[in-house]
Amino acid sequence: MSQSVSNGFQKKKPEELSWPCSTSRGRMTECGDDVSVRATDWYKEEAGRRVQQTVDNIVKWVKEKKMLLNTEKGKTEVTFFAAGSVDAKWIPKIILYDKEMEFNANPKFLGVTMERTLSFQQHVDAVVKTVEARCKAIAVLGASDFGWKTEQLRKFFLATQKSVMDYAGPGWQPWLSSTQMDRLDRAHNKALRRVTGHACSTPIEAVRLEANVQSYQTTSRRLTAISWEKPAVTGEQAKRTADQLPEELEKREVLSVEAPPWIEERQRWTAFPKLMGENRSDNSVEKAVNTINDNCPEFVIYTDGSAAEGTRDGGSAVVVTTGDPREPEVVQEIKIRGRTLTSSYEEEREALQEAAKWIETNTRAGNNKVMTCTDSQSLVEAISNSSNIRSSLNRAGAHTIIQWVPGHVSIPGNEMADKLANEAANSREEELIPVSLSCAKSCIKRTMKDGDPSHHRIAAVYSNHSRVRDKEATKTRKDAVLLARLRSGHCMAFSAYKNLMDPMIDPSCRRCNQDRDTVEHWLDCPGTAATRQELFGTINTDLGFLTRYPTETLTLAATTLPKSITR
Repeated sequence: MSQSVSNGFQKKKPEELSWPCSTSRGRMTECGDDVSVRATDWYKEEAGRRVQQTVDNIVKWVKEKKMLLNTEKGKTEVTFFAAGSVDAKWIPKIILYDKEMEFNANPKFLGVTMERTLSFQQHVDAVVKTVEARCKAIAVLGASDFGWKTEQLRKFFLATQKSVMDYAGPGWQPWLSSTQMDRLDRAHNKALRRVTGHACSTPIEAVRLEANVQSYQTTSRRLTAISWEKPAVTGEQAKRTADQLPEELEKREVLSVEAPPWIEERQRWTAFPKLMGENRSDNSVEKAVNTINDNCPEFVIYTDGSAAEGTRDGGSAVVVTTGDPREPEVVQEIKIRGRTLTSSYEEEREALQEAAKWIETNTRAGNNKVMTCTDSQSLVEAISNSSNIRSSLNRAGAHTIIQWVPGHVSIPGNEMADKLANEAANSREEELIPVSLSCAKSCIKRTMKDGDPSHHRIAAVYSNHSRVRDKEATKTRKDAVLLARLRSGHCMAFSAYKNLMDPMIDPSCRRCNQDRDTVEHWLDCPGTAATRQELFGTINTDLGFLTRYPTETLTLAATTLPKSITR
C-alpha cells in the first residue's frame, strides 16, 4: 500500500496463467517468482481492504492450480506508506493462510531503503556513510608524491562514490527534503576535495571546476529529467520536469530494434576505420582513391552529416556513384533534413543508415561489392553497435565495405555529400526527424548545469581552464595539488593565507615588503617580475595565466615560492 510506488516490472504470462485479480481493487505485479500487491486510496482502511481482497483471490487461484505460496518468515511481508506522519503510524493487518502477515516498517527494495513517510532518511544515511568511508581510499591513493593523479582519482570517485549516490536516484531523490539533499551535497563535496587536494577552506566552486564535476543537486536534477525522457522512447508522452528544457524535446523518436542483438545473422559487411596502404604517398586523396580502386566496387556511396555548432539543425546526405572516384558519375542523391536538437555523430549515423537501406533495396545477390565512404572515423569504429544498420547490410545482396576517408581534402564524392548535407540542414520544406534519447540527454546536460562562479577570483582563474593542458603539465600528484591550491589562493605558500590560520604570522610579502602576500600579488610582485618576463614573455600577468599556462605556473612557483612548499 503506497502513494505511488511500483514494485517491479510487469511480466507477461500465458493466458492460462493470468492472475484473477481486479486492478480496481488492488494492483498486482510479478517480478520473476515474486508477487507484490499494491493499493492506493485516500482512506487507509479502504486500501487495506483492497489488498486483502486481492490476496484472497491469489490464494484461491493458487489452490485451484494445486500450488503453494511460500509463507516463511521474511518471505512475505506487508508495509504501508503515507505522506502524513500520523497516518504513517497505522499498521495494516493482512491475513494469509489464517495468519497475519509480518509488518515491515522499512522495506528494502532493489537496494533502496524506504520509510513509512517516504522521506528516505535511512537510505541517505547509508549512502553518505558509504561515500565518506571511501574517501579514505582516495586519501591513501593520492597521498604521496607518486600517488594517483587527479584524473585517475576522479575516475575512482565516479566509479565508487558517485555511482552509489546516483543508483536509482530518480526513484528517491525527488522525495528528499532540502536538508537531506544538502547532506548528499556535503558528502559529494568532501570526496571532491580529496580528489583535487584542496584545503577545507577553499571555495567549493574552485573544487568543482578543478575536478570538472557539477554540484550534486544539479546532477540529481539531470538524472530525474533524463528518467522522465525515457518513456517517450516507447511512444508514451514524456513528462517535463524543468521549464527550461527546449520545446523541441516534445517530439521524440520512438525506439525500434529491427533485429534483437542475441540473434546471429550472417555478416555481409566489413568496416575499415583507416586507409589501407600506409606506405603509399602522403597525399590523402591518393590514398583514398587507391583504396577505393583496389576493392573494385560496383557502387561507391558517400555519406555525410551536418549540425550547426555540432548540436542543432541537423542534415544528412547520401551520394551514390559509379566509375572513377576522381571523376565519379552520380547515380542518385538523397537529402534528409535532420533533427532540431542533434549532434554531428547522430547525423552521420542517419546518413549511413539511409545508405544501408539503399544498398538493401538496390543490390542483387552475387559477388558484387558496394563501398560506403564516410569521414566520421568514430562512426566506422562503432558500426557494430548499430543494430538497424547491421540488419540492413546483412539483408543486402552485395557485400558492403564501410571505409573511412579523410574529410575536406577535395575527394569529389565526399565534397558532394558534404554540400548536400549542409543544404539539407538549412532546408525548411521537409518534416523534422524526432529527437533521439541520446540527443535529449545531451540537451539536458547542456541546459541543466551550475551557474558561473560567484567568487571573483575563481571566475577569473577558470575562464580558460583546460584539462588537457593540466594533464601535460602535472607530472606527479604533488604538482597537481600545488597547482590546484595556487589557483584557489588557499595555499600555505602565501603569507596572507598563513595569517588566516595564525594571526601572529606577518601577512606581508617577503620578496618586496609592499603588500599582502596573496596569489594576486604573486602575479604582480616586483620580486617575481623578472621570472614572469622570462616564463610568460610579459610582466602583465593576471589570474587567467594560472590555467592558460600551467607548466610555466609550476616553474614560477618552484623559482619564487618557499622550497618547503614546492619541492
